[in-house]
Amino acid sequence: MIDPAKNEFWKDKRESIKYIPLQAEKGDLAIYIQNPVFEIEFIKEKFIVIPQSAILLFIRDKGMDI
Repeated sequence: MIDPAKNEFWKDKRESIKYIPLQAEKGDLAIYIQNPVFEIEFIKEKFIVIPQSAILLFIRDKGMDI
């Protein structure tokens, strides 16, 4: 009988999981979960505050001017 736990080819036991922190930069596009997000206004300028746990993806294009 084949043991499914030993046949998980996508799990590489030699490689440890690496955490790469998300560092947003000006001009990044972010895909995020909208529910925990809130908007604040400070000195007549609006800001969106997004918890890091709500960010799903950053899209960064060095040639993009937004």
